[in-house]
Amino acid sequence: MKRKVLLPIYLVLLLLISLGTTIYFQFLVPLNTELNLKALDKYLKQESYNGTILISYKGEVIFEKGYGYADKENEVKNTPETAFYLGSITKQFTAASILHLQEAGKLKVADTVHQYYPQFPNGENITIHQLLTHTSGLPEYLDYLENDDTKGREWKTDDIIKAVQDKPAKSQPGEKYEYNNFGYVILGGVIEKVTGERYEQYIKDHILTPIGMSQTDFGYNESTQPVKAIGYMSDKYEVAPFVHPTFSHAGGALSSTLHDLYLWTLALEGNKILSENSKKLMFSQSYTGATLMPGQAYGYGVYVIDEEKMYHPGYIDGFSSNIFRDTETDLVVIGLSNMHDSILPMLPSMLQDFSYRAENSYLGYLVSGLLYVILLWSYIILVKWLVGLYRGTRKLQRARWYRVVFQTVLLQIIGIILFLAPILPGFALDMLFPSRLLFLVAPFWADAVNVLVALFILLTLAALQPFIKKAENISAVTNEKM
Repeated sequence: MKRKVLLPIYLVLLLLISLGTTIYFQFLVPLNTELNLKALDKYLKQESYNGTILISYKGEVIFEKGYGYADKENEVKNTPETAFYLGSITKQFTAASILHLQEAGKLKVADTVHQYYPQFPNGENITIHQLLTHTSGLPEYLDYLENDDTKGREWKTDDIIKAVQDKPAKSQPGEKYEYNNFGYVILGGVIEKVTGERYEQYIKDHILTPIGMSQTDFGYNESTQPVKAIGYMSDKYEVAPFVHPTFSHAGGALSSTLHDLYLWTLALEGNKILSENSKKLMFSQSYTGATLMPGQAYGYGVYVIDEEKMYHPGYIDGFSSNIFRDTETDLVVIGLSNMHDSILPMLPSMLQDFSYRAENSYLGYLVSGLLYVILLWSYIILVKWLVGLYRGTRKLQRARWYRVVFQTVLLQIIGIILFLAPILPGFALDMLFPSRLLFLVAPFWADAVNVLVALFILLTLAALQPFIKKAENISAVTNEKM
């Protein structure tokens, strides 16, 4: 039986599908969590990740797992309950403590170091705000005190400050951002002077206990942390040198577990620890400049990306960690590793940094512009064809169905190959696809997917064009059979 290819219906469906697909990928980017998490699990195993990871999405923990060994010698595996040293993630808790004290009227972030340490050189020009944002210009105490003898013994906070305060400054206060651990040691000292308590006691009483962080402590605690990870310097399981918590102090002494840190992220979403005004200060883009990556800023104890994404890595001998929060999508990724300088806990924030830079680069603008040009062009063609068919200025040329399908598919395959060939070997795909966190933390690729979909639509239109002729160019409709 002879049948026509119903091109008007086909064109209307194509228009609806193209609009729907674009909206879907542009505004409702799907999270195929099952696929993503299975592939992430496989990726972490392939990379011999040694640590734990937790992923929460929209208030629900969707992934929580341990990898490798907490104690290689005794073959104790890492589990979600394993405690790790946090390194610089501690700075978030120090910053929150300072803001907590400001709310209580006991200090102000505009206060100077001189008010608490009158003998501190140039202290009258260095503020608590500058200590919090790494813009104080102070010397780095690790440059002078970090060796196995000094970092492994117990210290008093004031003794660290006195040992380093007269060393040459790196820059003038407020001049530029330069990551500085010494500033956070001083902040710990300020907390102790204002409260009359040791730093760790104040943190425990006013931050940790109120939100139920029972497995977080200053250094390790035998009674509250039954499984404690041993730090290793390499994948050869070389045990890392011991760092006394009084040495790393307010800049890196805390230890914790996945569950406790997840409680911390929940507390930052509410007002139990900090008011909305204090959280705005903590997560504001307090400093942006050439010393930070494009689109990145530093708040109080946390890096901020695009005002809605926050993270901070933590490194200390034998341990690496990271907390990543995306308040826009309600995504939390926490990674804790007992392997020195492991890059894997940093993966989410690395992808986000890459995505932000890509979105705001010439490539990003080109991709976005190309998307809208292709879509606009496609919609104009579709509407023009439909209007022409309705008014009779265009007519359909009959064709066998398989000819239409073959020409469409062939042109699409050729076009996609030509489109993908230049970028397949690229760094971005090599980095992103194995991790399968593509749609979780890399919004740049939503536009990239849209361009691909739009290209399919345009190629389909190109394939159909021979079958839609202007009326004046068709003397008679062909009798070709379907």
